[in-house]
Parts: sequence; C-alpha cells; structure tokens
Amino acid sequence: MRILIAEDELISRKMLQSMLTEWGYQVVVAADGSEAWRVLQEPDAPRIALLDWTMPEMDGVEICRRLRERQTPTPTFVILISARTATADIVTGLESGAHEYITKPFDAAELRARLRVAQTVTELQESVAMHSQVLLAMKEQVALIDEQGMVMFTNHAFDAMFGFAPGEQIGRPIVLFDELSSAEHAKRLTEIVSKVERSGVWSSEICHRRADGSSFWTEAQVSRVIVSGKVIYVVVQQDITQRRDRKSTRLNSSH
Repeated sequence: MRILIAEDELISRKMLQSMLTEWGYQVVVAADGSEAWRVLQEPDAPRIALLDWTMPEMDGVEICRRLRERQTPTPTFVILISARTATADIVTGLESGAHEYITKPFDAAELRARLRVAQTVTELQESVAMHSQVLLAMKEQVALIDEQGMVMFTNHAFDAMFGFAPGEQIGRPIVLFDELSSAEHAKRLTEIVSKVERSGVWSSEICHRRADGSSFWTEAQVSRVIVSGKVIYVVVQQDITQRRDRKSTRLNSSH
C-alpha cells in the first residue's frame, strides 16, 4: 500500500517516512502542499495521504477541500496531522474532507492503528469500485456502508434523490433517520444491524429530508454482503412519496 507523506518540516518528514517504511508501506514524500497536490493528481496516486495542516504554498486543509470536490468512487483517505488541538480546528479539518485528525505530538501506536483502518477502507472501496458501474446505473437508490457506519459508495440515483453532489456523502456517517439525535440514531442503527444479522434483511418506510429541506418517503431495505472478508451493508431505497400520497388521498375521500 502506497502512502503520501506531506510534511514541510524535514525531521518530522524523515521520522514519518522511516516509521511507515518499517511498517511495510511504500512511502511517497512531499515537502510542500503544491508538491503533494501534484502527486495526488497522478494516475497512480497513493490511496492514503498523511497531510500536515501548515505547509508552504498550499495547506493540508485546502488539499482536503480540493480532494473532496473530485468525483471518484475511490477517494483518497486523508489523515490530517496538526499541532492545533482546539475543537474548532478539529471540526474545520474534518469538515474540509479529512477522514481522520491526529494532533502533534502523536503516538506511533495510534497512527499505526489509524493507518490500518485507512487501508481496510481503501481496499473495500477498490473492491466496490469494480462493480460500481452496475450500481451507478441502477434506478434504485443504493448506498454501501462499512461496519463503522461510514458511507463507502452512493450511486447517481441516491445522490439525486437526496439532493447531494455526486459522491458528497462518501466518508460520512450514514443518516437514515433525520429526526433522531446522534445517540438515538446510533442505537437505531445497532438495532438494524442486529436484525440483518438475525434474518438477513431489514426493511421499513422512512421519511427523509433532502438537502433543500423538503421531505419525502422511501421504502428502505438493508442487507449485507461479504467482500474480501469484510462486511458491507447494502442500503437500497425507493421513493414512495407519490404512492403514499395517493393512498392518503383515497383514505381521506372515503371518510
């Protein structure tokens, strides 16, 4: 697995390079943001990037934003490294498109664990990408979710239904129930996973909100598949708003 290290400080860059090489990764280094951005645009660009926030010419946050704007089923997994520890800075880093945020000085064991997660995610995305053209063409709204509840893939129908830009939700937590708090939503997802584990599928009608605030109903089904030894949850949804409206009209006219 090739990994980009973008760090302008020589000692830190050499230390990271030595550490990752010892762990068995193929390392590509960049000493500033412009060089890092050039590497990430190459056809065989590393799938994982360790980016320092503060770099000459282009900072890590700007690179994250640019990466996020690209439409690809296999986005670069970005770990942003910074000495900034304020909550607002961490939020800014993650909202810019970084998947992970590590503060300096970092613990080597923590970094290695996060790289393992990054490698697992990228390998799953590559497996999914092999079948993505079929999924993209499906008229049903399809999203693929990893075991941590993160969106790995969405097809065009899914993005259009919710009003998202293509690929906008990749790398973000799946949201099935807009009205629930974070804790309630996590509990509900756990119940869905348990149901899928027991019977193979979960289905229900769900009310959603689009990006513009308008509401609509879907018939949702969640199942799971095993890809390269990893569990992937498949969410298939179909807009049933008109069907529910017709049913409601018939019921009202009968009274």
